[in-house]
Amino acid sequence: MKMRHYILYFIVLTGLWAFAPSLFYDNSGKPPEKILTEYFPGSQVKIHNIVLNNEDKLKIKQWSGFDTESSLVSVYLVVKNQNIQAISLADIHHVRTQPEVVLYVFSPDEKIQYVNILTFREPEQYMPSSKWLALLKGKSLNSDPLALRRDIPIISGSTMSAHAVVKHARISAAIVKLYKQKFLKNLADS
Repeated sequence: MKMRHYILYFIVLTGLWAFAPSLFYDNSGKPPEKILTEYFPGSQVKIHNIVLNNEDKLKIKQWSGFDTESSLVSVYLVVKNQNIQAISLADIHHVRTQPEVVLYVFSPDEKIQYVNILTFREPEQYMPSSKWLALLKGKSLNSDPLALRRDIPIISGSTMSAHAVVKHARISAAIVKLYKQKFLKNLADS
């Protein structure tokens, strides 16, 4: 009798495990460049992989207030008619124990235009809503600072998620600030 219970328990767990990926929010079916070309019709997306040196990391920490977790950064430059429409980064970080992938899209004047959570592996009730993410629009390191609890409200029940999104928005904004002039120069030379 006990053996049947164990077998039944094993079958139920195996069935749940098979469907587990669909229990998480995952919008990563589209790569960032596809999302960006949909958001900016008629544009091209150029991918730049950048290796941050120690000097770059120091400037990023100085401007954002946070250490960068990786030395490799992929920046998506959205270009239309030889003009930069947006500079974007897909940031991968952990919220609690699971990864989150957030696409940060900045205007040429370094203000956030759009934030999209591509992958969120924590329970869905901890994921910031699109309404809350829209509060980041127009924020920058320069004029309208990205500061949780000061100009961006905390999310009840999603505190760690909110901290992660804002922290990495600040880091991404610092990377955009650091490399924008290089992108403009490369675009003029091409």
